[in-house]
Amino acid sequence: MFGYLLTDELKKRGIIIDSNEYAWKYEDAIVVIGVLKENGYIILGGDVLNESFEYTYDNWFFENKQKLTNINAVRKSAKKSVQYINWYHEKFGDNFYYVIVADRAI
Repeated sequence: MFGYLLTDELKKRGIIIDSNEYAWKYEDAIVVIGVLKENGYIILGGDVLNESFEYTYDNWFFENKQKLTNINAVRKSAKKSVQYINWYHEKFGDNFYYVIVADRAI
């Protein structure tokens, strides 16, 4: 888990789904992605939860099929994640939470 990278405020604003999984509202999810990008994490994907914290079965993922360098994979995975969350937020509104799955690349 990447929790050690996050400020106490971001942790408090997240909802704990299980012992090591957080979900955030739209604005905070975008901030978390920025923190992960700055710290060399590839965002492998994520899940969307509704306001009752149930999985909607909507999700996104990143695969490094192009064999990008680590730094480029970090950038591209963050961009893809932000694009998906922005799209989802614009289409369905603010009543959703986003679980972000990431792994250290650099």
